Amino acid sequence: MATIEEINAERAARDANAGTTYTNRQAANDAVTAQRQQEAAGLYDNGMAAVTDRYKQVDADINTSTLQRQADRDKTYAGREADLTNTYNARMDEANALYNQRTAESAGKINALYDDALAAQKQQYKTALDQGIAAQEEARSGIARAYQQSANDLAAQYERNRRNLNTQAMVNGLNSGTGSQMQLSVNNAFSRDYGRLRGDESAQNAGIDRAIANLKVDYENNIAQALADNNYQRASALLEDYKQQLAWLDNQRDRNRDYYDTMHMQNVNRYDTQTENINNRYDALRADNLNYLDNQTSALRNQYIASRENIANRYDQMTLNNQNLYDSTIAANQDWSDTEKLRMRQEQEKQAQTLASYGDFSGYLQLGYDQDTVNAMRQMWINQNPQLAWQMGIIDDATYLRWINGPQEGDTGGGGGGGWYGGPSSSPDTGDISKAPSKVSIDTSVFSTPTKEKQAGLDYSGLKSSIHKTAR
Repeated sequence: MATIEEINAERAARDANAGTTYTNRQAANDAVTAQRQQEAAGLYDNGMAAVTDRYKQVDADINTSTLQRQADRDKTYAGREADLTNTYNARMDEANALYNQRTAESAGKINALYDDALAAQKQQYKTALDQGIAAQEEARSGIARAYQQSANDLAAQYERNRRNLNTQAMVNGLNSGTGSQMQLSVNNAFSRDYGRLRGDESAQNAGIDRAIANLKVDYENNIAQALADNNYQRASALLEDYKQQLAWLDNQRDRNRDYYDTMHMQNVNRYDTQTENINNRYDALRADNLNYLDNQTSALRNQYIASRENIANRYDQMTLNNQNLYDSTIAANQDWSDTEKLRMRQEQEKQAQTLASYGDFSGYLQLGYDQDTVNAMRQMWINQNPQLAWQMGIIDDATYLRWINGPQEGDTGGGGGGGWYGGPSSSPDTGDISKAPSKVSIDTSVFSTPTKEKQAGLDYSGLKSSIHKTAR
């Protein structure tokens, strides 16, 4: 018969095997689910890639065609604008050329008129200047002759004075030092008078130079004034003519600008209309392509979500099945363990009852009874089977004699039986052991020793009634 330890070990092994089976099945479920999820994700990614590629290609085609249309529009617009600009520039160049021609001709006439007037006035001033300078130079010539004569007279006087001084020195016998001193005085007087003479001449010439300079200054001033007056009058005439010519040119330019603005606005309006058409076409194509992308993306996403939900549901169902299998296996193992332990208990109870019929109540200790209860059961059996208890050596001879002869005066019970077990109300004063049945030898080795494990949860209330009562 298996022990509690063996049943528990077998139960643990079966539970462990169920756990291993559950883990393996769950791991397989996880792997299959992961593979399915990967395949679903792959299908979704591939679908999204194809849809995205198609969207990008269509979008690129839209952009390319739009750019081409814009380029054609810009080229046409630029061509028209270039033609218009060339026409405008040609008209403006023609107007400017005519303006320059008209201005040049008119300015030439005005400048010629004022150039002649200025030349005549300059000649008049030049003639007056030349006459004034000639008169001053004539005066300078007279001054030079007069002062040269005075210089000659002064030199002659000096020479006479020097000779007179030399003669006087020789007559008077003056020494060389005194003569030299006198000669020096004569020389100094000559130098002073000659310098004064030349100074007066220079002053007279300086006056002539100043008069000539003043004539030239007056000439330059007159020329400047005449030039200023001529320039002012010329500028006034040119300005008035310029205003007239410019008014004519402005009129031509305004006409050209009006023409340019009108044609330019026509080109701009045509350009704006083409731009609006291109943009509307671009927006419509982009909207269609974007709707395609949204619809396809939504469909793929819904399909992917449905696949994920289906995979999750299959995973949950397989997990539930696996859990149910595990739970049922664990429950079956529990039922097997409980059945085995109940069967073992029943075997132990059967052995305990068998042993108890021979006075051995140790089996009930194995079943979980406490020692006091087992002792009471043992005493009850001895009371019911004293002769068998004596024959089996459970009680000694003295105790057995008391039982068959009755209690003696002063007895308090004792012996191998552990107390007084009752007996006939009257017995001989002395017992004769030879009258008692002879002891029998019983081989109890044929009974197996009950296990010491106690099965929890079993009901032991009816075991006492199963004690075998052997009649005396």
